[in-house]
Amino acid sequence: FHVSPIKNMAELDADPLKEMSKAMGEEAMAAMWKNFDNCYDVHKNFLATLQYELSYSPESVMKMAKDNTFRHWDFYYVIPGKDDEARAISKEWKALYAKNNIDRGYYLYTGGMGMEMPVYVVLQVAKDLADFAAYQNKVNETLGEAAQKLMQKTMAITRKLESKNGWARPDLSYLPEMKDTASK
Repeated sequence: FHVSPIKNMAELDADPLKEMSKAMGEEAMAAMWKNFDNCYDVHKNFLATLQYELSYSPESVMKMAKDNTFRHWDFYYVIPGKDDEARAISKEWKALYAKNNIDRGYYLYTGGMGMEMPVYVVLQVAKDLADFAAYQNKVNETLGEAAQKLMQKTMAITRKLESKNGWARPDLSYLPEMKDTASK
């Protein structure tokens, strides 16, 4: 995934690579785009909206993301017509994490243009796959039966679940100054 934050839909009209193009020079930028055609055979664009009110401890995710590059995404494709239930269940998950003082947070996104909808995407950060798996085991143990029951509710309104693992690549990233808007 290539991730570019936007404040609103109007930003889609702007050139997000304008500053990079200026820094690289037009010829270098054109050469980079020309070589891009040889790098992949499929391209998809989609928008997802970060739901701070449904995310748990977004400040901890932002803090962890600086030193931990592993990413785990769960895509919950909700049965059409069950979006209100999905929002309510998402609030229950957040409350369960808070009640048990889980120290690592997660971001929750809802799908937008270019995605199968409705979809809820949960993003978690860890050091690596082993760290993620060990921590998930710890969380599951801490949350116990309450999490099992809540997962049953979640899966009852989910038509498809996909999980993806990946790594952030700061060495390949262009990261303009960004502020965490978790408090908004």
